[in-house]
Amino acid sequence: MNIRLLRGLSTAYLLIPNLLFFCFWTKPAIAIVGIGILAYLFVNQSGDAGISPPKLLRGKDLSYLGAIALSLTLVSGTAGICHQVFDHWGHNVKLYELYKNDWPMTIHDNGPAVSYYYGHYLVPALFSKLIGSLSTGFMFFWTFVGLLLGIAWLYVVLEKKMAYVLLCLCIGDVPAILKSALTGIGLPVPSHDSVGLTIWSLTANLVYAPNQVIPTLLIGGMLVYGLKNRADIEEMTFPIALSLWWAVFPALISGLLVGILILRKWLAQKFQLNWPAVVRQVLLPVFACLPVLLLYGSHNEVPDSGFVWQFGNSPADTLAEYLTTIGFNFLLFLLTFWAFRKYRPDLPDFPFYLLLGLLLVFPLYRLGMYNDMLLRGMMPITLVLGLYLLMPLASEPTYRAAARLGKRSVLSFAMLFMLLFSAGKAVKIVGRALKENVVTARIFPDRVAFKPLPPDRYPNSYEMLLDKYGFQGASEYLGKRDSFYENYVR
Repeated sequence: MNIRLLRGLSTAYLLIPNLLFFCFWTKPAIAIVGIGILAYLFVNQSGDAGISPPKLLRGKDLSYLGAIALSLTLVSGTAGICHQVFDHWGHNVKLYELYKNDWPMTIHDNGPAVSYYYGHYLVPALFSKLIGSLSTGFMFFWTFVGLLLGIAWLYVVLEKKMAYVLLCLCIGDVPAILKSALTGIGLPVPSHDSVGLTIWSLTANLVYAPNQVIPTLLIGGMLVYGLKNRADIEEMTFPIALSLWWAVFPALISGLLVGILILRKWLAQKFQLNWPAVVRQVLLPVFACLPVLLLYGSHNEVPDSGFVWQFGNSPADTLAEYLTTIGFNFLLFLLTFWAFRKYRPDLPDFPFYLLLGLLLVFPLYRLGMYNDMLLRGMMPITLVLGLYLLMPLASEPTYRAAARLGKRSVLSFAMLFMLLFSAGKAVKIVGRALKENVVTARIFPDRVAFKPLPPDRYPNSYEMLLDKYGFQGASEYLGKRDSFYENYVR
């Protein structure tokens, strides 16, 4: 498999739910225009994104990637084979309600469309409709394919070194692991509330939101590969626009990052641009994702929002948590980057420093009851930062990297700390999945009380949210009857 095929498959994976969105969530005239634009952009996208061997991924590589992707899919809890966290109530009911009801999803007859990102669930739901029964097996397969493509991008960027790929998925967890260890021995640690200023790695997010981890992997891998190979940054606009129907906050943060990089490039060129290429690469993708944005803007209730010091503890306690979580990660990333600066591949510095700036600023504003904007929106930031930090290690044989690691004091402090501690939460998550699954529950019924969450416990997401989160959580999910989307798009 070459890079053109990998990009084509990745883009097609993100594209198919968007085609279904235009078919079922928009008026016929808008659907025709939207599908036409998406088809044009898909056919005319630049698949190379830089120079690569004709067979970058061979059969052995794909087998290796397939085994890792299968393991991650099992660990995620998809289809209820291994341990499922509380959030799988939501994943299950979204698949079930899409299978049982007409599209677009509404809670009441002739009511407004539900304002939620359904991208990940549409293809499995459509397959279930076609066969006449709910297929969690196809949901598992669809998730596996997405993780396979996403991990393949990281595998290529990190020079086919799977150990670094897995480590990259753990970046960001060091403060949480240290806090947990300190709490375990009875020492006080700064804590804001049930959510706080928490940063989760992609592995931690995987068990809660595999639907959002997949597009994050695809976008992050494509972006860093393109930066490494000096591809047109504008080509990232299309996959990011497609990801908006999958995961709103990772798409918006990725769009902000890429938008700043594009603007910086255009300023350097004094806007002496190839305007037909600008229309195809940037303006058309943005235009094509507007109907999804209008759907998201049709909320009946505005989620709780405000600066973090307006929630929970005092400003002093909030500052303490900010410094021990955000500040600690910032310092760790910066020291590691400086230590490896002269050894890393020829990557531009500006995206890294821009991401560090977003890392500091982004957590200051909170949106939603459980602050999904931070928990999910931070994923593209930690992923790309992790790729930047690990590429120097992956660019040469491991024994050389290890030898150099022992010679540089700053590198020893920053890298060893990250390497030893970042994977701690992932080890715990994998161990839990190995302990609690359908196999162990059958072999040891007296010792393992695992039981998959039923997909049909609730008729729709509103009823599930009302039961689990109360009226506030449920009302944020509803659409608005007189919104622009309802009047002119649907």
